[in-house]
Amino acid sequence: MSEDLPRVLAGRYRLLSPLGEGGTSTVRRAWDESLDRAVAIRDVVPPAWMPAESRELWLRRIPLEMRPMTRVKSHSGIVAVHDVVEEDGLPWIVMDLVEGPSLARVIETEGRLDEVRVAEIGLQVITALAWMSETYGILHQDVRPSNILFEDGRVMLTGFWISAVVRGVIDCSFEHLTDVLPYLAPERILSQRPSTSADLWAMGVTLYEAVEGRRPFEEESTMGTLAAVVFRPPAPTRYADRLRPVIEGLLRKDPAERLTVAQATALLSQVATEAPLDGPSEVATGAPPDGPSQMTAETPPDRPSEAATEAPAGRPRRLRLGRPFSRGAGRRPGWP
Repeated sequence: MSEDLPRVLAGRYRLLSPLGEGGTSTVRRAWDESLDRAVAIRDVVPPAWMPAESRELWLRRIPLEMRPMTRVKSHSGIVAVHDVVEEDGLPWIVMDLVEGPSLARVIETEGRLDEVRVAEIGLQVITALAWMSETYGILHQDVRPSNILFEDGRVMLTGFWISAVVRGVIDCSFEHLTDVLPYLAPERILSQRPSTSADLWAMGVTLYEAVEGRRPFEEESTMGTLAAVVFRPPAPTRYADRLRPVIEGLLRKDPAERLTVAQATALLSQVATEAPLDGPSEVATGAPPDGPSQMTAETPPDRPSEAATEAPAGRPRRLRLGRPFSRGAGRRPGWP
């Protein structure tokens, strides 16, 4: 579309300025003239290589999957979706405007992070994932550092809507999943129906990347990365110490053996509080705990569902979540 801004969408959203751009969308700052507030608006443009039939199906599916997200109650750990409008033949997603950077941007600019801070981030993200799964039966299906945002000391998860985009790309070709593939669970690559265990796998990849400053599965070619995710163990950690049990537990190939929410949060809590780690127990064996936090339910069919740089081996930067991240040059909102 033309970038002759400003422009008003759906008679109420005035587009102001671009915030970021990805392979399938551009995020823009906008002003909601009906409610007198700033918002972020994301268009979703099908990739040029996608066959016409798939493009049409994709564009129809995104609004259908997104509208239930507008009815989700507010949660401090989730970027709210306020509206879905269609204009120029494209869906436009209206969301909270988050002014802080993404975890991907922080890793890129600051290097690997301290284990305690990574554990704090992991706890908040997994809590948000569990809440969405248990309350609404909604999976994320695209957990990765670029979808984890920071603002005013909060960790916020965005991108729940993107599952339709990811599935559309998977339906066409893995070759176009360059940014997403390193975070896809083996069962998703093998075309098995996803469950919340796949989101926990992606969280394991994210924790690894945050503490190591690199991804556990990343080869020179797409097919090499795909094979690594499905068949090979993750690259050995060099800096993970207390986080190693939870990372290894979340990156088990078999989803039935993967850590559950209760097990992962128990381990992360011990690291975040710098408490002594428990000895060998059911957490280490992957035995499921009692209670609803197992997050094993599959998504009902009618429900919606950045490259890091190698850090030096010096002391990692500790990022306190009790205050906002700095917003210097190059750290504008971490979209996409």
